[in-house]
Amino acid sequence: MAEALYLVRMEDGIIVFSNTIFEKMFGYEYGEMIGKHVSIVNAPSEKNPEEIARGIMAELCEKGSWQGEVNNIRKDGKIFWCYASVSVFDHSKYGRVLISFHTDITERKQAEVALRELNERLSMALEVGNTGVWEWDLTSDKVRFDDRFHKILGYASGELPNTLPEWLPYHHPEDIPVWMPKARAYLQGDSAI
Repeated sequence: MAEALYLVRMEDGIIVFSNTIFEKMFGYEYGEMIGKHVSIVNAPSEKNPEEIARGIMAELCEKGSWQGEVNNIRKDGKIFWCYASVSVFDHSKYGRVLISFHTDITERKQAEVALRELNERLSMALEVGNTGVWEWDLTSDKVRFDDRFHKILGYASGELPNTLPEWLPYHHPEDIPVWMPKARAYLQGDSAI
C-alpha cells in the first residue's frame, strides 16, 4: 500500500497495526508503535495529546468517520502537519478498530503561512504608499478594483464599472493610447516593454 495507515483498537485506543510508511513518517522502527496509545502521534497544543485523541474517538463513535488536519509529532519530537481520514470497522482479529490514513501536508501548511504573510506585507505596503490596485482580465475585459483604489478615487466600493469599455471614460483621453497597447502587450507576455 502506498499510503501511511494504522489501526487502533476502539475499546482502549491502542495501536494494533501500522504499515512501514506510517512508521517511517512518524520516525519509528518496524513494529515499535504496536501496543502504544494512539495519542503518541498527536502534538501538544491548547489540548494535550490524550484530549485530542479522545475528541477524535468520540466523533468516530458518534459518526463512524472523521477527517481533518492534525498537528502530529514524530518520535524525535519534530512537529508536522497531516491530513487524516479515519473510519471505524470491525476487524476479524482486533475487533472494532479505527483505520486512519495520513498524508503529510507540512509543506502545504508552510506555503499557506508564507502566502498569508506575503499578503499582509503587500497590504501594508499598499496602505503606507496610499496605493490602490485594479486588475484587467484580457479574455473577458472585466476589471476589478480593491477597496483602497475606490477610496483614493472617492468612490464607494462597487461603484466603479466592471468592464474595460465602461472603465475607459474614467481615464484622460490622451492617456489611453499610451498605456493600453503597452498593458495589453505586457499582459500577453511581451516583457520587453
